[in-house]
Amino acid sequence: MDPGKYVMVYDSLCSVIIFLSILTAIVIWRNYKISHQKASLMLFVFMIWLALAYLEQAVVMTLTHQGTLIVGSKAHMMLSGICFTMGAGVAAAAATLFAILTLKPKHVKFFCTLPVAVAVVHCLIFGIFGEIILPAGEGLVEWFPSAPLKVSMIAVAIMAFVPAFLFFVYGMSVQTFRQKVSGLTLTIGLLMLAYFTFVSDNFSIAPTLLYRRICITAGIFVVYLGFATPRWYLKLIKRIELGVKKELGG
Repeated sequence: MDPGKYVMVYDSLCSVIIFLSILTAIVIWRNYKISHQKASLMLFVFMIWLALAYLEQAVVMTLTHQGTLIVGSKAHMMLSGICFTMGAGVAAAAATLFAILTLKPKHVKFFCTLPVAVAVVHCLIFGIFGEIILPAGEGLVEWFPSAPLKVSMIAVAIMAFVPAFLFFVYGMSVQTFRQKVSGLTLTIGLLMLAYFTFVSDNFSIAPTLLYRRICITAGIFVVYLGFATPRWYLKLIKRIELGVKKELGG
């Protein structure tokens, strides 16, 4: 593909993610202004990070293609890593805190300190060992962390899956239909974002770029459904549930 067209496609995909992240963040912020629940604020932080991280990637890609940003320069390394690499620790911690503060297990304060500690350590490692080597070439610019930072990024990626696990346990244990739908929907959405953002995108692992961006966009929308649980969505799930029961009964 022509490099110019590649950049346009890449920026378009990032724009969709940025737009949907901001819209979801607005919904979450409005909920927070009404409920004043810290859990909502944590999910808001997570969505803002998504918007900033992919905005950062789009800017880096565009400036690199234009020749304004030199691959491998200090400015390039800083722009490439500060949101998507260092910020990933803050984002994963925020998502985990969202789950903990929503579900309110015993010893909440203790469990809240764990993701915060991981995020702080990750930011320190990025600051100390964050020298990143970037290859020159056409297409998407990748960055490769130093060994300590790579270990820290793996720990952050693992932490990103914790919220999905917590909401799965919650969704399977509650009896109220709305809470069950909300819990299991958040499980799916957060699981998609954990894999396609923190693992597949952050470590440049297959599938293809287009498929990853579509799945990230879908993950954001699913998280919105799990958080807001609009009536039409609850009715749709109920209709599907009744249809499945009818088929099994028949």
